Amino acid sequence: MGKKVNHQKSNKSKKDGAKELDVKSVPVTINLHRRCHKASFKRKAPTAVKQVKDLARKLLFTKDVRIDTGLN
Repeated sequence: MGKKVNHQKSNKSKKDGAKELDVKSVPVTINLHRRCHKASFKRKAPTAVKQVKDLARKLLFTKDVRIDTGLN
């Protein structure tokens, strides 16, 4: 049989003071009608994505906001 391989990173390889990023999620209802009311038909989806990202930045206090491609 083969050798067992540990794929987890050790804490020794991290730099001092570096933090590991944790995924956070907060269930929130967003009223996109109010936020994208004056956007034209072609700009509604990009405007909605920007509004969702801005709200997530405010709620989670972070600059790094990523939206899953499953959100459609």
